[in-house]
Amino acid sequence: MKRCKRFGEVTDVRWFQWFLLFSVLVFGACRREKHSVKGSTVLMVRAGPNNPDDTNISADQKGLVLLHILMEVEGRSAVYVSQITVHATGSADEATDVDTLYLYCDMDGSQDFDVASDYLIAAGNFNTDDGYVTFVFPQPVMVTESRSVVFFVVADLSGHAANGDTFSLCLSDAGDVLSNVGSAGGTRIFAKGLPLASATFTVTKGGAELNLLSGSGLPPSVETVRGHPQIAVMQFRLYARIDGISLSSVRLHLSGPAIAVDTVSLWLDADENGHIGAQDVKISEGRFSPLGEVVLPCGAFGLPRRVMQTFLVTFDISLAASAGVAVSCYIDDFSDIETTAGVVSGSVPYWGATVSVRDAGRLRITKGSAHPAIQVAARPNQSGVVVAQLRISADFEPISLEELTLSVAAGGGDPDSDISKIAIWYDADSDGKATVADTELASGTTSGGTVSLSLTVPLQIEENSYADILILMDVARNAPRKADYTVSIQDMSAISALGKYSLLGPEISATFPVNAQTLVVLFDHFLDVGSMRKARFQHTATPFLDPVDNRWKVLICGGFDGNSVLDDAEIYDPHTRTFTQLSAKMTTPRMNHCAVLLPDGKVMLIGGFDGNFTTNSIEIFDPATRTFTDYSILMRHRREDLTAFRFGSDIYIFCGFAYYQPGLFFATAVERLDYQNGFLTLYGNVSYYRMLYGSCAT
Repeated sequence: MKRCKRFGEVTDVRWFQWFLLFSVLVFGACRREKHSVKGSTVLMVRAGPNNPDDTNISADQKGLVLLHILMEVEGRSAVYVSQITVHATGSADEATDVDTLYLYCDMDGSQDFDVASDYLIAAGNFNTDDGYVTFVFPQPVMVTESRSVVFFVVADLSGHAANGDTFSLCLSDAGDVLSNVGSAGGTRIFAKGLPLASATFTVTKGGAELNLLSGSGLPPSVETVRGHPQIAVMQFRLYARIDGISLSSVRLHLSGPAIAVDTVSLWLDADENGHIGAQDVKISEGRFSPLGEVVLPCGAFGLPRRVMQTFLVTFDISLAASAGVAVSCYIDDFSDIETTAGVVSGSVPYWGATVSVRDAGRLRITKGSAHPAIQVAARPNQSGVVVAQLRISADFEPISLEELTLSVAAGGGDPDSDISKIAIWYDADSDGKATVADTELASGTTSGGTVSLSLTVPLQIEENSYADILILMDVARNAPRKADYTVSIQDMSAISALGKYSLLGPEISATFPVNAQTLVVLFDHFLDVGSMRKARFQHTATPFLDPVDNRWKVLICGGFDGNSVLDDAEIYDPHTRTFTQLSAKMTTPRMNHCAVLLPDGKVMLIGGFDGNFTTNSIEIFDPATRTFTDYSILMRHRREDLTAFRFGSDIYIFCGFAYYQPGLFFATAVERLDYQNGFLTLYGNVSYYRMLYGSCAT
């Protein structure tokens, strides 16, 4: 027994312990009650009261109700349903046998499907056999304790299923229903009552043994030339539902003159891409009769059960075809597909693409993506100057470029004597430069301002493709200063080309004259290249190799604009002769500083005056990211009007001065910055301090 000082009486300590235990139990019970109320909302998923029973159906039935889904809530909170996924479990091939699957919401409360009154939420398709369809609601559907909701899953069947095939659906688990408590963005709640399966629906009427289906890589309607072989005109698929079906022959009907098609061929399109490739196998070939029919025997070609077989039909266009005619073919009815199958389903007549015939191909000439944007400057005795990149495109058939006649107009000079060579190169990598990856096709010199270049090996341009060519000029040693020269293709007669199949010269499409960029010969004068984005002096200008396009450019940093020290920079591109302001700012304003190109392609800015003080800070410009960052090392001495050189990865910093009131400090110490290893040391001293001086290094 002890005295309780607080109450001033004798009390057993155990009584106080029991009081604490009782409080803990009551508090815990209250918390459990609170959580049980909050967590009491349950979403139950069941089959609707009018869910269909097992039944027999026809293969082409539309509006077939497969499943009723009843959703009820137990609890005070509303549940918002925003997505439902259903899985196929029947023996039918749902990807082929179901045209469309729909999800409806019961709107009149009858719990019976009525397409006129119920709301269509979403529609989808099965991509694979035994696949699934996910219905995403445009607006979540609210389910409450007082308001249950019934959904209907409805199918339109394609008519391709065989007798005995079955359809059934299920919701597998709680993940197939996306629902939230309280609001569409509330806490996720997982449905109970799953899995939920539909009845089984068995095809007993109209079942097919073979399906004629549209191809997945249908050939487009095209223009082509006389004599063109293997033009893909039709792709179709056959899908056997039972064992033992074989394909005996395919009859095709022609729309258009039979004389226009030399040979028609049937192929097994192994890669299903809609055109002839190395994997494809020719099954049969023939010729259309004067009545426009051909039967292509297939030699009892086996069609394995439930294996999709894709077939391709090609035309060899006759040289006797008249320009302007159009031909196509079609399967008129199921009797044109001679097989051992009793019942064939599909959509007939089944048409292929239309082929329009023309006399010859077309050669298009445009400027390439790397064509010089502005006039090209060169010096006397300079060779290999690129003045044009031209893109040569071939349409309707492969085309060979055989000869090109170029005209050269001169301003202040004579191209016959001033241009020592003009060459055409195949620009294999399309970069606008003549490199080891490219090939010289022809070269020569002008006579009377023109040159005809016959290609040693004709440039073959594949059908519906292109090739880029370059025009290069060599400037003679005696080319006069300030003279300019412009190469051009004057008209269609300057181009000699030949179509592979039509054996005719192609139609030429271009905007004539096709001009190269003007070449200007410079020697002892400056070319106006425009103005910087901002006036500045006592800035730095540093050449660097831009990784964006692998071209040399100039970084212009800082300086003084007459009012303040600048912390911005711009880039000059000598290829386009343009200045571009950088959006990124330097880490500090600088004038009277120096800059060094680093071995990794970055640019280092050192020292200078920041508008208040001479600084000893260093920063780095990264061309890849177009950003400036502080360097972690400071110079030992503050310096402006300094100079720096790089030898390997070492940067040597010389001279300069610093302004300290009331006077100046002149630096004689040489500092060496080891950029690779990141440390700085004093390297020695120069004999005399220097400022406003020139320097050089080799």
